Parts: sequence; structure tokens; C-alpha cells
Amino acid sequence: MAGWSAKRRATLHLRASTLLDADAALHLVKETVPHVVGAGMSLLTSGIGSANARVNVTGEQPGRVDLSISAVAGTFCTFEAAAATEAGRTLLTVGPLSTYATSQEKLYGIPATPKTIAGMDLYRRFLDAVHDAVAAADGTASIRVTQA
Repeated sequence: MAGWSAKRRATLHLRASTLLDADAALHLVKETVPHVVGAGMSLLTSGIGSANARVNVTGEQPGRVDLSISAVAGTFCTFEAAAATEAGRTLLTVGPLSTYATSQEKLYGIPATPKTIAGMDLYRRFLDAVHDAVAAADGTASIRVTQA
């Protein structure tokens, strides 16, 4: 992902085709929420404000769960998980980011680093955790974490 624009990195998402029903797939997403916290390895690059960052369920509707990543500093990004069953298989999607905040180091007003997305490391770890949860629940699932 190095060298990609923030807009391109924000398209990172998970797509899974599973035998789980839609409600069970979304339940796995919600069960994963409390297990992925903190800035992780990116603390030095994402700043101390993301040290206590966590994934939050911000809303639910049939077939959809709204999520955000936030910390004391505020909300870093928002995204959704959606699931729909068709022909006996459920398509689960998590992401891409709907809204996100970026930052960029500047030296005398000139950009010195690529733009970073606040909470991106935690988002990536959350997608990986959902991947693992779906794979454990359905060994036949086809799961990809990819860019658009």
C-alpha cells in the first residue's frame, strides 16, 4: 500500500462469500469489534491520540451494521458491514471507508510525507480479524481483503 494515495487506501475492504446466513455473518462482525483495539504498530506514525482507538458499532439496520473507529481525539473514520443472501450463499462486505481523516507532515509548507489515514492500521487489523472469524466459522468461505 506504500505509495498509494489516501483515496486509494480508503477503498480497502473485505468481501466474503459464505454459507453462513446474513444475520450470522453480521453477528461475527459485531463479535469481532471488542477484540481489536489500539494503534498497534503504527503508534509512532499515527500519533499518541490513536493509542486508545477502538472500533465501535454506531448503528444497525436489517442487513447492515454501521461502524466507526474513534478515540478520545474524535472519530477517525466510518464504514459499514453489509450482508445479503442469494442462491444459498451470503455475500458479506466490510468497508470501504465512507469517511476518513488524513494528515500530512509539511516542511515549510511543502508536503514532506504521504498523507496518512487516521485509524488505518486498526481498520486493517479489524478486516483481518473479521477474515479470521469468518474462515473459522465456515471453512468453505471465499474471503478477500482487497483494494477497489
